[in-house]
Amino acid sequence: MHRTLRNLALTASFIACAAPAFSAENKGRIRNATAAEIRAHLNEGSQEATTDRSGYTYRKGSKRGYKISTGKICIRFENKQTDCADIKTDGSKFHMITNDGTRTRF
Repeated sequence: MHRTLRNLALTASFIACAAPAFSAENKGRIRNATAAEIRAHLNEGSQEATTDRSGYTYRKGSKRGYKISTGKICIRFENKQTDCADIKTDGSKFHMITNDGTRTRF
């Protein structure tokens, strides 16, 4: 029971922390960015890239790969560790929310 309450409290804290990153007028329109929107925002087609069997894309000359899905981007580092972040948008502005709750413009 305590674990469920703790998880609920953490979820509520996350929502409360994430909400101020967006203006009040757009609050109802914030949503997960689609994979296509994230790719377009990154201007993915502007550089040569290859995708490996696991789905990670590597730009020419980079040892870091990334994988995009709806509302999420994951980075694979040189040491093969990965880290993911949520990507939210109102259709024009993009925000990244990391696992520790840090919010930045994306």
